[in-house]
Amino acid sequence: MNTLLRPVLVLFVTLTVVTGVVYPASITAIGQAVFPAQANGSLIEKNGKRVGSALIGQQFDKSEYFWGRLSATTPSPYNAQNSGGSNLGPTNPALAAEVKGRLAALHDADPSNAAPVPVDLVTSSGSGLDPDISPAAAAYQAARVARARGLSRAQVDALIARNTTGRQFGVLGEPRVNVLKLNLALDELKPMRLRPQGKSNELPFGEDWMHRLVFSAVSLSVLAATSAAHAQSSVTLYGVIDESMTFLHNRGGENQWSTFSGNLQGSRWGLKGTEDLGGGLKAIFQLESGFDPNNGRLGQGGREFGRQAYVGLQNDAYGMVTLGRQYVPDTDLVQGLTGDNDFGSVFATPGDVDNYDNSILVNHSVKYTSPVWAGFQLEGLYAFGNQAGSFGDRRAWGAALAYTNGPIAVAASYQYYNGGKVTHGVRDFSAATTAATNTTTDSVFNGPVNGAYTSAASLKIARVAGRYTIGLVNVGASYSNAQYMADSASSFGQMQQYNTGNVFATYQATPALLTGIGYSYTKGSGNASAKYNQVSLGTDYSLSKRTSVYLIGAWQKATGQQDGSGSQAQASIGSYGFAGANGGAQERGGPVSGGQVGGLRVGKRTTSCGVVILNERGSVLLCHATETRHWDIPKGQPEPSEAPIDTALRETREETGLAFDASVLTELGVFPYRADKELHLFAASVSTSRVDISQCVCTCLFPSYRNGKMIPEMDAFQWVEPADVSRYASASLARLFATKLSLLALHRQLTDAAA
Repeated sequence: MNTLLRPVLVLFVTLTVVTGVVYPASITAIGQAVFPAQANGSLIEKNGKRVGSALIGQQFDKSEYFWGRLSATTPSPYNAQNSGGSNLGPTNPALAAEVKGRLAALHDADPSNAAPVPVDLVTSSGSGLDPDISPAAAAYQAARVARARGLSRAQVDALIARNTTGRQFGVLGEPRVNVLKLNLALDELKPMRLRPQGKSNELPFGEDWMHRLVFSAVSLSVLAATSAAHAQSSVTLYGVIDESMTFLHNRGGENQWSTFSGNLQGSRWGLKGTEDLGGGLKAIFQLESGFDPNNGRLGQGGREFGRQAYVGLQNDAYGMVTLGRQYVPDTDLVQGLTGDNDFGSVFATPGDVDNYDNSILVNHSVKYTSPVWAGFQLEGLYAFGNQAGSFGDRRAWGAALAYTNGPIAVAASYQYYNGGKVTHGVRDFSAATTAATNTTTDSVFNGPVNGAYTSAASLKIARVAGRYTIGLVNVGASYSNAQYMADSASSFGQMQQYNTGNVFATYQATPALLTGIGYSYTKGSGNASAKYNQVSLGTDYSLSKRTSVYLIGAWQKATGQQDGSGSQAQASIGSYGFAGANGGAQERGGPVSGGQVGGLRVGKRTTSCGVVILNERGSVLLCHATETRHWDIPKGQPEPSEAPIDTALRETREETGLAFDASVLTELGVFPYRADKELHLFAASVSTSRVDISQCVCTCLFPSYRNGKMIPEMDAFQWVEPADVSRYASASLARLFATKLSLLALHRQLTDAAA
């Protein structure tokens, strides 16, 4: 007992002294010596009297002074002992009433001011104590203050400029104006007595306020930090379940029925988040886990987050840098122009020998993705092999370039993967034996087509693809060359390469029905001479806002030799290894030879609804998404039991203020948008003589990424010519208009319908 008691007491006393005395005393001493003003609450004095803090807002409600933001600590405004964000959600009628009241007060104070009211003048901040306003909010009040003070507008504008603080270090945060300092500067320029809240103090605070300030100063920095962290970050939980029933038939007459998941989209759930760092810079992350709903097992070799796991920084002007386990540039920029993007694996290359079906992910990777510049987008990636003593072993790198211009979209890519050194007498490129360091995904060598080449010294893949939109029809073509390089440590004698050509077409038969057909030819050469002819068909029908059913199938014929041993080529659809042979039906690349395969699958997707608004010139109305560089069409998620057209009308009304009757909308159908989203779109044609977009206003609010205050989702509106859409819209929207939904064709369709 004594043996245990002594060290416990020694540890208790030591930690108490270090953490309870030494550490607080040291921090206090350093703060007082290096940052004395900040350590004491950033107090502001006038004529020897403390009048407030630069960190806590105060109430000004007279026309002679600049007003600050709304306080969330009512009924005692700007009470530092009672800080906290507003508990009024964006759909709470009380919030709308509060904003309406503030707008009325601003109008009553300056009826001649017809300028748009900056949002920070009608909302409170995340802490409810914000001492600053934006330069725009100060400029909005300048005319009123100038008249009340008997000053010229130029004098007041100059005062605002002198009291504007820029971004920290030139990049962090946004320019801001401290309201207390600005009003004190006003008094120095032209004195006037303040009487806020009906008091007769010379300054806008009493002794009671100062007591509260001193009481709260100790915890102020922590409060500000935690509020900011909460207000500037967001995390999204998302998921997709794709389930099917599959039928397999081979030339030998054998049949097989089974359930299968992940055909149009891999079943997954994930988390993605952002934190705004100011100056257009964001921290981002994404964790995505694949799974099989048939048995509950994790996908991608049992990895917890096998589909994606990365963190990075994003700037709308300069692009995005991410680190972790990621898709390669080929998948990001080329795959979207292929038939696989619409109908999944049955349109992919046999065995996915060229990453047509997105099999390849890389570990230990650094990736750069550029913004869209004049229709061009670039992406590059390098993955470290993490091999001690050999920098190049197991490394991977790749690059892709895409270009979109109206109905035309093209992209090209190159990828290189190093097989590494020989270990234990054999090199194995597959993830089964090198899961910790292998840069390729688990299913690259999972089928019979390339299963004989896991000992390759390296894998090189070059691809080019293009897509053209003609009204409701999309046609596309692609070519790829995949080379499995051999050396003395490989189990095959010479390089094996596969050249693949692919063509496809899709047709939006009805707003809910998408159909497609594709053909591909793959030829092997070098070590073996297998040839694959494949015809694919697909139909996808939307049942509701979030759910669709699909019927997809393929017929494939394999001839020639599978590998150098002389074995007969095996049929294999996509990366899933569905194989057919004379002797039986097998899955996952079993030891079978030659055959023909068909499939049937049923699954689910998620959908958002919106309206594409065109004017008489064919320009599209785009709305600027607040605090981003992207412009978007009005769209959003449906409410429970809400019809798609009602969602589209509501989102348009909330995001633009434009109210349409359902009878004027033309239903366009459901379109692929991103991996986790489809769009159910409608169209409307308007005349600029009747619709003035300068009067558009967004009434839909969300918490700012920068400070948590409630701000409109959209803050600007403009007509954009179809050729210029890629300069403004996100890559996903620009790709949609360039491939599946031509704005020029839509304008002609709407014009002809109105004639």
